[in-house]
Amino acid sequence: MVLSCNLPFSFCETSAASNYVKIGSLSTDSLVKYKRLLVREVETVIAGILHKSFGIIFDGWTFRSEHYVAVFASFRHDGKMQTIVIAIAPIIDDEISDHTASSNVKILDVILSYYGRSKASIAYIVGDNCSVNGAVADQLQVPMVGCASHRLNLAVNLLLAGDDKLLDKIQKLMYKVKNLLLVSAKLR
Repeated sequence: MVLSCNLPFSFCETSAASNYVKIGSLSTDSLVKYKRLLVREVETVIAGILHKSFGIIFDGWTFRSEHYVAVFASFRHDGKMQTIVIAIAPIIDDEISDHTASSNVKILDVILSYYGRSKASIAYIVGDNCSVNGAVADQLQVPMVGCASHRLNLAVNLLLAGDDKLLDKIQKLMYKVKNLLLVSAKLR
């Protein structure tokens, strides 16, 4: 409940928590302890199925001056392609103060170490078509697969640059279409 409702860990120590759970009281320290144990167990399971060589899909973003990264591993398992989350986290490493390719390579190496792998395990990179991601692939000496939807978005933005009035009209029209679709769905 703490995680699904985005509550502080200390919620488990409140009297209100007992209204929602059937187990006895739980301290914040115990909750954090078991959360860490669960994370280690999940990392062990992932390490057990993660191949020696696999692809990495990653993206970074900044929100209120905090930089985050999401990393996925992509590999074949049981005859099918699997893509699993291996990290979604703020970058809080004190040694990393920039967003250069070298910093991203270091971040990937740290993340992969939790699964008993290193940057040498990376067979290819999938990410936005920015120069940093290209430089990451160059440093790792692996191919980079640029994101097609990102390229399309960049091309459309370039094509429509300066057409703000037209874009506003299109946005208003799309809003009306969306509302019509919602109303139509309710009538069915």
